[in-house]
Amino acid sequence: MTDDDDAARLQKLAGGLPPVDVDPARAAQIAQVARRDVGHGPPRRRIVEAVCVAILVGATFAWAIFKVYEALR
Repeated sequence: MTDDDDAARLQKLAGGLPPVDVDPARAAQIAQVARRDVGHGPPRRRIVEAVCVAILVGATFAWAIFKVYEALR
């Protein structure tokens, strides 16, 4: 499949969509943000949040296991 085939298929699929209702300045801002963000991984904050949640869940699980062990002893 070539780029021309893809473009034709995309044009055919987009034919039934309503026209874009965004002013040109806002559309340019959206395109600029999309170009800047595409291809980059998730932000570091998301990784830090996942690590914090994993630590919290692990600590809670360890506490629960300790309490069960304590109750059975």
